[in-house]
Amino acid sequence: MDTSTLDIGSEIEDPVSRVVPTRGAIVRAAFRGHSGHSALINITYHGQPVPFGSDVKAGQSSGIVSDNGQVYLSGIETEGNLRVTWGGKDDEQCSFHYQLPATDKSKIVVIKNAVCR
Repeated sequence: MDTSTLDIGSEIEDPVSRVVPTRGAIVRAAFRGHSGHSALINITYHGQPVPFGSDVKAGQSSGIVSDNGQVYLSGIETEGNLRVTWGGKDDEQCSFHYQLPATDKSKIVVIKNAVCR
């Protein structure tokens, strides 16, 4: 699937599908996608960036934390809760409520700082 024509607020999880049609057949390929806001969020926990590789979930969207506690998420709602996990212990996970400014979700990436508790 050509994703170059999608707006910044839309994303296809896996834009490649391999199907093998039989002679004379029409083949259907399914693609999962979502639409919403895009955000670059800097997350801290106890005054320090959350660890590299932490898993972040916001509804149906998810992402992996890069250096300095930064995560890019697309297809998120204007408001909701994010859960950050980097291990199985209680002190290796946190969450926070976020609220993005009411903007046209197809034209901007919101940059936000967040403190995880």
